[in-house]
Formats: sequence, C-alpha cells, structure tokens
Amino acid sequence: MRERTPTGRPGPRRGWRVFRNLLVATLMFGALGGFLWVREGYPLPTAELGLRRLERQNLLAPSEIVWTAREGERLDLWEGTAVWMDQSVAVGVRDGLALVGRAQGGWTVWGAGLSVFPVGEGPSPVPLPRTTLSGIREEWDGETPYGVPFSAGPMLFLQMPEEAVRGTLEIWEEQPGEDGARTAPLECRLHPLEAGIWLAALEAEVTAVDAWQPYLGAPYTLRLYGEDGGLLLEQRGTIPEEL
Repeated sequence: MRERTPTGRPGPRRGWRVFRNLLVATLMFGALGGFLWVREGYPLPTAELGLRRLERQNLLAPSEIVWTAREGERLDLWEGTAVWMDQSVAVGVRDGLALVGRAQGGWTVWGAGLSVFPVGEGPSPVPLPRTTLSGIREEWDGETPYGVPFSAGPMLFLQMPEEAVRGTLEIWEEQPGEDGARTAPLECRLHPLEAGIWLAALEAEVTAVDAWQPYLGAPYTLRLYGEDGGLLLEQRGTIPEEL
C-alpha cells in the first residue's frame, strides 16, 4: 500500500524514492569529484593522455608515442647501477619532430610542459629537458661494496639500428687551455631501452638540474658496435636545440 502525505494524497512509491535519493547522491558526488579535479589542475591518469593534451594546447597534430616513463620509475642500466626518473615523460614523433612532454607530481595543466626538437634520418638525439635521473652506483672498497649517489641528465637516441648491442657517445665541448679555447671530448654512457630507442645519461652534480642545457648545439660522435665487436656505425652531428 502506498503511503499518504499529511494532506491525504498518495505519496511516491518506495522504489521511486530510492531511485531519487541515489540520483541526488550521485550528482552530489559527481559535483564534488569535478570540483576536486579542477582544484588539482585537471590531472590525467596516463602519460599518453598527458601528451595528447599538451599537443592540443600547443595546436599540434597528434604524434606517434614511442616512449613513456613514470615519475619514480626505476631503470636498471649498467650492472651495479640503477636510476629513477624524477619526472614523468612521454615522447612522440611526427613530421621530423620529437615532442617531449614532461610532468612532475602528475599530468596536470600546471605541472606539465612540452619541448620540441628536430629529428633527422637515422639515429637522432632527443634531450629530455628539465628532467633528471637520480641514481645509485655500486663501487667497491676492497671487498666491501657501497652505494654512491649520483645525478644524470637523460637524453634519448631514436631510430637506432637493431643490430647494435653496444655504443659510445662523445660530446665535444669548449674548455680553456694555454692557447685559448680547445675542444675536449666528454664521454657519455649509452643503454638500450627497447627496440630502436637508447638512453644516454650525462652524469652531473647531485643537485644539478637540466644537465644537458650547456651542451645543446654541441658536436657529438656516436659509435655503435655489433655482437662481434665490429663497428656498425660512426655518426657525427650536433645535439639539437629546442625549437
């Protein structure tokens, strides 16, 4: 039997009241969630979505996303060495350009940024600006191992040949000498991350930020070797500057 209101009229059915209360509660929670989402800077859950938003904000067509890394993600590079990403990163490629999206503390409209670099034919260096790797390197004191903290600036090499198993990178920088400025090579370690993508880590001071900035536009020499130890490729170029 339907309940009656104080005026004697039939009240709403119980099922309708339950539905109405659920609808009101859902709208209230939705409004609260929307308010929190706006207050936190419209955070997005994945690097792919974060890069897509940065592309739209900069009026760029969608790129092919080739590599992503989460903030705090561990990368095991060389034996006895592990590094962690200090920022989330997403890298996309389109029309001879590399789009590098980065975010710290989540992919929000306030904590994310985009950099654009040119990409050529063959192996192409792509710096990851304002991004740092924090690492621990194992060293030995006699027979006792201990960890040494270090900081490094990451840079990707895209379009690397699959036949390569090892590589070296030399960066040529100007240094003062007795006869004025002279050029000295700076060696940087390389590590394959996945097919066609390698990581170059430039060690710097532990407190350094954007370690690659002084070397943008500097000449480099890349050498790649095959399984038999033979030289596969020697390439000379310059570290690209941000467009």
